[in-house]
Amino acid sequence: MTYGPAGGGGVWRTTRRRTDMAGTLTHGEQLLTLVVHGDHDPVLPLPHGKALHDAIPRARLLVLEGTGHGPPEPVSEDCVSTLVRHTEGDRP
Repeated sequence: MTYGPAGGGGVWRTTRRRTDMAGTLTHGEQLLTLVVHGDHDPVLPLPHGKALHDAIPRARLLVLEGTGHGPPEPVSEDCVSTLVRHTEGDRP
């Protein structure tokens, strides 16, 4: 999949807009939220993932080392175990 003016369509248009969604994210305080973000994301660099994590009360952040905008292939054991613990409602 290509992200950018030539191939990303809606993804590119959405990321190019400066939209403040912080007010809508505060409803997440009752949800178990896991923000998963690659540290080499060329579309939305890591500070975007950190800002999303900071904007959602009680959210957890999983930074995937050496990963871009999509899931790593193969998916790391650390990623899988974190996702499983998260879906089971395990909180730190």
